[in-house]
Amino acid sequence: PDELLGKSSYRSFRSQLKDYLYRHRSATLYQSPGLDGYAPGGSNEGEARVHFRQLKREKRDDEKQKLSDRYAKKIESLEKKIRTAEDRVGRESSQYDNAKWSSVGSVLSSLFGGRTRMSTAVRGFGRAAQQRDDVVRAERALEDLRDDLDALEEEADEEVAQLVKDFDLDEIELEATEIPPRKSDLKVNDVVIVWTPWMVDGAGIASRLYENP
Repeated sequence: PDELLGKSSYRSFRSQLKDYLYRHRSATLYQSPGLDGYAPGGSNEGEARVHFRQLKREKRDDEKQKLSDRYAKKIESLEKKIRTAEDRVGRESSQYDNAKWSSVGSVLSSLFGGRTRMSTAVRGFGRAAQQRDDVVRAERALEDLRDDLDALEEEADEEVAQLVKDFDLDEIELEATEIPPRKSDLKVNDVVIVWTPWMVDGAGIASRLYENP
């Protein structure tokens, strides 16, 4: 066609193409609330979701590690207290056994030793009873610490479950921002004509002889 023969026509085509790009070819940038940054430029919605899903997974794993570290310190401290309490129970139980058998021996001796030895035996039973009370208190303290440990582990499990729920990787919210190009940023190369081979069959139906790029 004659309009494709003149050089000035191509300058006009280049100007029209640049105007078209300015008006119709804005860039879409995606971001996700709660996550930093934008998806890489040129990403479509699906690619943006993949990008932010990975960021969300990394952030979830980081928060999970922080949570694990925090509870690990608390659990370690309680376990140390439990070991100390177990040692105390063993010590108090040993002292109670010694006092108990000592009292029994005093009673047997008092049967043949008169009033003085009987008085000693009675005092021995009193000490044994006191030692038994010490054992009971130590066992209660140990049980309380074990209950605290169970409660702490349950609390940690609940927080991890809530964290996984908050960072649901199937729920990726996207916000799209349209960025129109600036004319000063648009660079248009020379406009050229490209001829592509087609074939027309006997019925006059045309079909291309090349694959789409």
